[in-house]
Amino acid sequence: MEMKRDSLSHWIPVAAVPGDILTITFILDSGNGAESSILQYSRYYHYDFTPFGLETGVDPGYELIMEEVYPEGETEESITYVVPELDDEGFEFFPGDVINISFWTENTNGSVGYNDFNIQFE
Repeated sequence: MEMKRDSLSHWIPVAAVPGDILTITFILDSGNGAESSILQYSRYYHYDFTPFGLETGVDPGYELIMEEVYPEGETEESITYVVPELDDEGFEFFPGDVINISFWTENTNGSVGYNDFNIQFE
């Protein structure tokens, strides 16, 4: 499935059920003159956005899945995410519940980027 944007350029939520396997492919560009970029990839249960500064183990439902440094230039990456059956507290997801997947980047020039999308349970 290819993700699409609405007329305001927001990502349209991805419909899913527990056990679905999503492959997220993206291109990370470090930016003009930057030596490298750091990518943080996270998930946040039951919310449709992820505020900056959440911490794994402190903020319920939030988990930093990956943090990786990428070299100068463009890098294509694919990440696999399995839609879970239960949240962190052991509760099932119900139709309409969401998981926010977010990507934060920062390059060596200090530029910061953010992009996210929602998985919505059917």
